[in-house]
Amino acid sequence: GGDVGEGCSGMLNAYRMLLNDLAFVSEVERNIREDNWLPGALKNAIQHFSEVFLAMEDPYLKARHEDIHHLGNKLFNAWKGAHAAGEEVEQDIVLVGQQVSISDIASIPANRLKGILCFGGSGLSHTAVLANALGVPAVMGTGRIGGLNDGQLLVVDGDQAQVHISPNKLLLNEYKKIIRESKALTRQLRSLREAPSETTDKHKISLYTNTGLLTDISPGLKNGAQGVGLYRTE
Repeated sequence: GGDVGEGCSGMLNAYRMLLNDLAFVSEVERNIREDNWLPGALKNAIQHFSEVFLAMEDPYLKARHEDIHHLGNKLFNAWKGAHAAGEEVEQDIVLVGQQVSISDIASIPANRLKGILCFGGSGLSHTAVLANALGVPAVMGTGRIGGLNDGQLLVVDGDQAQVHISPNKLLLNEYKKIIRESKALTRQLRSLREAPSETTDKHKISLYTNTGLLTDISPGLKNGAQGVGLYRTE
């Protein structure tokens, strides 16, 4: 997935750490000793730790319950012997699902991923964090949307948190205009990236970024941040 794969690497390492955590492994083993078969033991362990995160007050940590469910789904698919299709992507893609995992994102070439639509999740999801770092519009937590089919044209408006299904020509042209204007503004701002951070009366200020993941820091670095203001260590 090029840039996408590189952006996912830190998050995938975090997933590996969760999988290797003795508390998780012990919970699965305990369920098996209580006469559960492996899929049932895995489901119970995932549900247990998901509820642990859901009970946390910190909204960022609370949102990590989604990562626990992603792991459970991947483990169950591995147990079934299911593998990604691995088909070559030759057209632009909007990833759609109840949850879209970072491994789903990593499977799409960076130049082909144009949007993400999640029926569940939130703006604190690692999916949303990664989408922001990659500059890919994402709309999260819409609730289930019926009538979606492969090959259907979608407009994913991350700024307004809106999704338009099979947009008419008028709406499509309006969004093409918005994209052109956004790209023009980005080019204009890029020329100011190395300019000093100071007010019109010459008072110098510092421009910092907030981060907790290597992926999350990318937008700040690209836009001229001078340092890190808030770093999450969870």
